[in-house]
Amino acid sequence: MKTVKTTIATMSLIVLSTPVWAADFDGKINLLCTATEIYECDAAHGCRVLDAEDAYHLQHLNVDVKNKNISLAHLETGFSSAIERVETVEDKVVFQGIEAGTPDQDDGGGWTVTVDRRYGSMVFTMAGNGYSFNGFGGCVPAR
Repeated sequence: MKTVKTTIATMSLIVLSTPVWAADFDGKINLLCTATEIYECDAAHGCRVLDAEDAYHLQHLNVDVKNKNISLAHLETGFSSAIERVETVEDKVVFQGIEAGTPDQDDGGGWTVTVDRRYGSMVFTMAGNGYSFNGFGGCVPAR
């Protein structure tokens, strides 16, 4: 189940951290995002906040806008997910993708990350078969 959580939350977490200023973020530069709050939800149990240990692997993400992928910032796993769609809606940039998951588990699904261009605040969701991960955070320009 931890593999499922890591895969799903990674897709979801594309964009979670501290503020990105509109002058710095035009949807064309890379981002470093940090999750500040992540929820794991399913129909049987409702939603629960992930504790620091469970959320550790999902806290920091590199968002490579140019190459259209995201990866875990602090792990050398080589794990990444393709950003399949990027749209600007009002003052928000919306990133979307689909992840097949791991071959031996039913852990694939779709994800959306929305970043406010003015403040860098972020909301994400990842939905799979009977579960979702939802989170909040923000992003800063990657240096």
